Amino acid sequence: MICMNCKKQTPDAEVHCRHCGVRLDLTFDEISAKLGKQIHSEQQDRTEAFIRWVLLFVMILVCGGVIFKSFWATPPVTTLTPGYMPLHTIPIQWQPIHQPLVIRE
Repeated sequence: MICMNCKKQTPDAEVHCRHCGVRLDLTFDEISAKLGKQIHSEQQDRTEAFIRWVLLFVMILVCGGVIFKSFWATPPVTTLTPGYMPLHTIPIQWQPIHQPLVIRE
């Protein structure tokens, strides 16, 4: 007979396990109730582990999105970026390209 507690082989005539001392002469109802509780607790543990992984994945996505958005939304500023010099300076009174310059006579 194999002990349900320690999973070791015990002679069939024994009432208690030689290794862990658990009672071995259980009825079918006791065994099914014990196995039912064990199966339920294993399913609950697997469900909790799955939920933890999903929450971790969601947290990583949210944090990555916030960091990416902060880098994407803010262009480089000359005062914050050392060594950044713009190639062209735009005058304050500039003419848009699509409006032609009309010279009056």
